[in-house]
Amino acid sequence: MNDADATRVWVRDEEWAAIRSIASEIVLMRAVHDGNDRRFVNAALSVMVGNCYWMSLPPEQFGDWKSNRSRNDRWIERGVWAHLVERGAVAEEWSRKIAERSDRHRRQKQRRATRRRVKLLDDDRWE
Repeated sequence: MNDADATRVWVRDEEWAAIRSIASEIVLMRAVHDGNDRRFVNAALSVMVGNCYWMSLPPEQFGDWKSNRSRNDRWIERGVWAHLVERGAVAEEWSRKIAERSDRHRRQKQRRATRRRVKLLDDDRWE
């Protein structure tokens, strides 16, 4: 995939109101951080829906990519994105891509944990 295939996503005000309202049921979102929260959602959706890479997002518009990626991982693990999709807070055309990305993240995390367990068990056998 090249940059021409990637699109940045910007949520509209009414979409942001719905996302903020529903996400705040699960995670702490303060009015004081509203701008940062919205930048994070824009960044996460740009990666999950727009096929951008975390590192290619301009920090002046989206913030630090490492922080956003970590926060997105936490949102996936806590089921925030699944809850947003379930409640219809995100556009229908985005729902499938968000679900696919979330599933892929969970499978990768499970695979890494399994490999780590196997390695620890193998290391114990040879000592």
